[in-house]
Amino acid sequence: MNSAYTPTLLERLLGKHYKWWYVIQFEQKIAFINRWNIFIIILRFLIPLTVTYIIIANVSNGTSNQEYLILASLLYQFYAFAIGPSHDLTNLVVNGNIAKHLLRPTNYWSHIFWRIIGYNSFPLSVRLIIFSLTMMVLRININFDLNLALVFLYLPIIVFLALQVEKIIGSVSFFNLQGNKTFLPFVHDTLPFVTGSLISFSLLGGSFGFLKYTPFAYVAYQPMQIYLGYYNANQIILTFLIAIMWSMVLFVTANAIYSLGLKRNESVGL
Repeated sequence: MNSAYTPTLLERLLGKHYKWWYVIQFEQKIAFINRWNIFIIILRFLIPLTVTYIIIANVSNGTSNQEYLILASLLYQFYAFAIGPSHDLTNLVVNGNIAKHLLRPTNYWSHIFWRIIGYNSFPLSVRLIIFSLTMMVLRININFDLNLALVFLYLPIIVFLALQVEKIIGSVSFFNLQGNKTFLPFVHDTLPFVTGSLISFSLLGGSFGFLKYTPFAYVAYQPMQIYLGYYNANQIILTFLIAIMWSMVLFVTANAIYSLGLKRNESVGL
């Protein structure tokens, strides 16, 4: 006699969204298929962190600059957490497989989002541990105050900005197939600089002042101004509003470029 199936607690809690839990688990297993991936992930993270240490030792003066560079680099990791879509979309377009994925019954961007969470959960954990150890070694004290709480509230904006920028970068592949595959690594290499996570714009002089107003500055530089107490209440509100404005502008731009790319794909084939 067959017994009735009893759903697990997680199935009852997530309901129809339980399928995404399978996606997360699958991507976590993929990340560990090759054990060398663990060492590669750590190495890829340690190289830019080493550059940050060199800057700290040779450019910064005092613990405030050390605090800026370490925490700004940490904020950038939440951007790096979301860079998967540009790689995936670029590869699908270049290889001619984008149509197959769009015909699936699940939303393509939802699928990408949960894949990112599954595949990058371990690298992000490693980065957080290394940052914690780094702050202990350098004796950098974190001020657990209202400004830090505001920066935590800022994290979803960083991830959303990242997703829109990466959607734009990936969508360019519809118009420049092989070129974007070459251009993509260059863009990602420059992002730590233009976000202000590799070095504070205040150390670069007036020539780079315009970087403060680009959407990339709202990934690391602007949140760090909030945390360090450089902004008053009105400036903090304005910073959040501008970040949300940039998010909406990039959202509309990303969807427009992506839609134009799909129409080009349908009309001429790629």
